[in-house]
Amino acid sequence: MCMTPKTGFFIVFCIALACASCYLPPVSLFTDRLLLPKWYLCALAISLAVVGYSLMRLSHRKVAIGRLFPIVKNMYLMVTMAECLYVLGDMFVYGLPSIGASGTFDNPAGLALSVCVAIPCAVHSLFREKGMWHKILCAIALVGMFSVLCLTKSRTGQMCLSFYFIIYMCKGIGALSPSPCIRKVVFFLCAVIVFVGVAVLIVRTKTASTSGRAFILERSWELVKERPFVGHGWNGFEREYMLCQASFFREHPNSDCAMLADEVQHPLNEFVYLWVNYGIIAPIILLGTMLLSCVVCTRLVGKMSLWLSLLCVFVFSCFSYPFHYPVAWFVVALPFIVWLRWRRGQRWTSFVMFLVGLVGMLFVAVDATFEYRWNRAYRHSFREQNSKVLDEYDALYGYMCHNHYFLYNYAMTAFLLHDFNKAYTLIEECGQYWNGYNRELLAGDICRRSQKLEEAINHYALARQMCPARFAPLEGLYKVYDVMGEKGNRDRIAKEIARKKVKVPSSTIERIKEKYK
Repeated sequence: MCMTPKTGFFIVFCIALACASCYLPPVSLFTDRLLLPKWYLCALAISLAVVGYSLMRLSHRKVAIGRLFPIVKNMYLMVTMAECLYVLGDMFVYGLPSIGASGTFDNPAGLALSVCVAIPCAVHSLFREKGMWHKILCAIALVGMFSVLCLTKSRTGQMCLSFYFIIYMCKGIGALSPSPCIRKVVFFLCAVIVFVGVAVLIVRTKTASTSGRAFILERSWELVKERPFVGHGWNGFEREYMLCQASFFREHPNSDCAMLADEVQHPLNEFVYLWVNYGIIAPIILLGTMLLSCVVCTRLVGKMSLWLSLLCVFVFSCFSYPFHYPVAWFVVALPFIVWLRWRRGQRWTSFVMFLVGLVGMLFVAVDATFEYRWNRAYRHSFREQNSKVLDEYDALYGYMCHNHYFLYNYAMTAFLLHDFNKAYTLIEECGQYWNGYNRELLAGDICRRSQKLEEAINHYALARQMCPARFAPLEGLYKVYDVMGEKGNRDRIAKEIARKKVKVPSSTIERIKEKYK
């Protein structure tokens, strides 16, 4: 029994939702307006698709999953074109940001990744699909994607483009020239020219960013060497990295990297991140999954555009954090989903899938509810400075007590409402999941206001070592020494503030320097 029009429409609707989730515009219902709504819509769409698929299997309907690939491809191209139009329109109205275009993402890397994944699909449609208007639309889409990719200023995205160029060039040469020798020579020359150009681009542009990335990887490798086989556990990188960075600057106070150091929550390499957290087996599993997915693409699915998108995810995994975004998970999982058409499942597997889909929808509903309530409490904390705000946070604590962003925000709210004991307890609990510059700075402020002056000095000093270019820890130390009556240390800090180089000029820094001149 084949798929009915109603069930087919339901599957297509779920696919459209999943594709739209990759570019979902900001939603102000949550504290994370950009990334979290994308994940909610993605998880909801997948859960609905799993429930619908399992119900069709339980009712003995045949579902041709392999035929869904063109639908996925066309849906994703449509939403990518819409995103490109949005980015280009935004640039003409407001101009291009200095860090590059981000579109509906929290970072230019997310936009660059999503566009790079779509480019092979557009090229495949351009050369394989029939119909002049279809080809014209694909060509226009490619021009828009190339333009937006340049606007992101993403070097990783440009690196992916270079790989695409080499691969398509070799494929074209293979089709035109019957001589294997000519194909190899041209491939070698193209590869050398492109890689030299990319290397020059990386070295000559954003040199500070390149040096900063190398510094982060060096500190991350120190964490890997501490526990190479078992890792530091869940949230291990967030908990340990900034402490490692502070230790480095404590031992090397005059390092040239001091002006580059900033708050770091990811090593800009997915394999290193997994290694730090879970040991060497985790990056091996990720790499093995990518290779297996590539094999499935080549042998079973037979779609070149899929494994080129996989190559894009691999390149971004080496220089960024693609798995923060739903599109990377789609690209890795899609070949395995298409592979299901070669497998015959039993009835109990369909029932398990049905339960998994229901659990997924339930999780999205519950988690989104608590995130919405947190956002509401956060907004109330600015308008209503009273104990009712803390009562709202207390009601959320049981569910969100393992979220270090929530704990930090809760501690900040308690601090602003002068409940220093609660703020101190929360900021200490936050340290079990995250140790960073902002946490240490808030902990220092809490200890200073609650007269725990020695602890305040320790927190400010640690924040200063984490990010030596920042001024706020020095201002905190000045205030503590002033309260303690230590004029020598106070004047020493004031002189250091006056002499300190400014990394990024701002009105706040000018105020601090003028105040303590």
